[in-house]
Amino acid sequence: MTGKLSTDKLLAALDELDVREGDVVAALLARAAELRRRRALTAADLAGLGQSLTGLVTVVGGVQQAIAQAGSAAPPALDALQAQLAANAAEFDRLRAELRAGIVALEAETGGTPGTPDAHGRTFRLVKDHMKGTDVAHFQRELNVRLARWGVHKRIAESGEYDAQTRLAAHQVAYGLGIETAAFKHGITPAVRALIHAPSGRSPDQITRAHMRREWLAALRKRFARATPKAKAKASAHHHAASHNGSSHKTPAHKKPAHKAVAHTDAGLAAAIRAHGGHYEDIIIAEARRSKVPVSLVCAVMEAESSFTNVFGHDPVANPIKSIHGRPNLVVTEALYKTYLQHRDREGCQGVGPMQLTSAFLQDAADKLGGCFKPGPNIRVGVARLGALIARFGSVHSALKAYNGSSAYADRLVQRARVWHDRLEGHASKPSSNGHGGHAGHATPAHTPGKPRTLRMTEPELMAGSDVKAFQHLLNHRFAEWGIAERVAEDGVYGIDTRHAAHQVALGLGLAPAEYAKGMTPAVRALMRAPSRRTPEQLKRAASRRSWLAKLRKTSRGAKGATAAKGAKVASGRYPLAVRGTFLGGPGVGTHSFTAPPNNWQSDNAIDLGIPVGTAMIAIDSGRVVKVTPHAQDGSRFAGDAITIVGDHGNTFFYKHGVSSVKVGERVHKGQKIGTSGSASGSPHLHFGVKHGDPRNLIN
Repeated sequence: MTGKLSTDKLLAALDELDVREGDVVAALLARAAELRRRRALTAADLAGLGQSLTGLVTVVGGVQQAIAQAGSAAPPALDALQAQLAANAAEFDRLRAELRAGIVALEAETGGTPGTPDAHGRTFRLVKDHMKGTDVAHFQRELNVRLARWGVHKRIAESGEYDAQTRLAAHQVAYGLGIETAAFKHGITPAVRALIHAPSGRSPDQITRAHMRREWLAALRKRFARATPKAKAKASAHHHAASHNGSSHKTPAHKKPAHKAVAHTDAGLAAAIRAHGGHYEDIIIAEARRSKVPVSLVCAVMEAESSFTNVFGHDPVANPIKSIHGRPNLVVTEALYKTYLQHRDREGCQGVGPMQLTSAFLQDAADKLGGCFKPGPNIRVGVARLGALIARFGSVHSALKAYNGSSAYADRLVQRARVWHDRLEGHASKPSSNGHGGHAGHATPAHTPGKPRTLRMTEPELMAGSDVKAFQHLLNHRFAEWGIAERVAEDGVYGIDTRHAAHQVALGLGLAPAEYAKGMTPAVRALMRAPSRRTPEQLKRAASRRSWLAKLRKTSRGAKGATAAKGAKVASGRYPLAVRGTFLGGPGVGTHSFTAPPNNWQSDNAIDLGIPVGTAMIAIDSGRVVKVTPHAQDGSRFAGDAITIVGDHGNTFFYKHGVSSVKVGERVHKGQKIGTSGSASGSPHLHFGVKHGDPRNLIN
């Protein structure tokens, strides 16, 4: 538009603007509805909308220019029109920016568009069913590399699963790089990952923000700092220093000790593992403690088997799910593991995960704990297997040979264990006399200083630490004060027995169930330590529960320390099998989950005992058989008969996966054979549940 325009032309231009504005608004509304339905967007959609907006702004600009050229004698109406058009132009600029941001967010939700920097082009975000894949594992590796370069001693599991820990680390790295929070508010897009991978691609504004956030990064570095030499010296000076051979010594903090100091913190041990290329350090320490296996030996095995990664092995079997020599190792994901299981029985077993569990029964045992594809259950089963083999053969070398099947492997691993022992010697939770490193599992787990946490049941890994052990000690003290014979193991692990005891103490003190419904908060534990701080309402409730407390006192004595419910006495002193089996899992773990179906005591309040097929099943108490549900020995998850016995002392017992030799209505006596054990899910074992109390009390 050039030259002065007549009124007719101006009106025609305004009509065109009105029509085009209506068309664009209608198109935007229609596209928004379609995006909500399909959560999909194509490059053509984006281009079309952009062209419409650009054309609209061009028309607005042309009309503005025409009005300006009308001269200073323009009537007031045209001045008002020009102001309105300017406002419209600004509004459409804002609209275009919002549309672009919204389209990017919607595009990210649908997996992105072709040509993005990431192979899959999807945006990582925290969803109910965690996003999984090799792209997630690679991103987790990238985050660990970035944290290491910054000197932040924090690592996340490279599990290929985008969980809360990965999301937090991603936000921390993005923030430290100066990336604006709006860029990752709705997820970690391929563009954000590209900047994390190559920070040199950041804009000047992002680099400026990164400089402004240096103090925040220093605070993060300090938060995850390793134990300082001064702190270690202080810990050594206060250490009772009792070694396995009974010798003890004290070394002044300013002098070099004759022997390397042993720090009583898992943080130092974990940092030492990370410093030498290890991962999953917290899990390694916890499981070494649980199975009484040297941490150095676990590190040596995991280093040799998987290089501390969650990958499939290279065994030459027909199963297509495996790593290929000369290519990057295949990362274990839930989807790939399920595919692997479909081929396992016909085409062979393959090593899986950090401990390279290869036998079907080991993989199935890890599945019962939450999934062999997860590092936690995988490492637990592998370390437990090592511990069982050491106990069986009496030597580490023989155990390693049995674990892998090669004398050369055992020779090499014994040497590597010594190397790891030297690396960790100054950080072990407890000294060792076997030459293979400290049994970190023997020491009380150290609770990281900071804000006290709420203690609760968690899956698949139970909460553990010195704070849990202190709480267990407090519960036992309260029971003793009340004259209750019940006690919980002070093992530092918050399991079902600890939770049950905590609820009993809370009830006895008059606390309302709502106060501890979500766990034992620091406030609840403070009231347990100092009951004098209770409110009048809590004191009144405690007084009303005195009869319940008296009943608990009576039943606990009758049950000889076993947890009772509704007055039921738990039989003790026997075992549900003719010989002792291997403990594979307990209440609340794996298929015994408290939160997953079927949510009944037969499934949840139960234990699995690994035992050869055909082992005699024994009645744990005298009583009557009330139900026998036959099922074929077909190897499925529900294989084998189910036997339910109501005991004479008021408890009920459940046996599953075996072959029954008793019938409904039959009277059985304590110690009587009621059938033989079988196998389910490829694992020979007995599933044994009790209606009242902790089934683990019956096998200890």
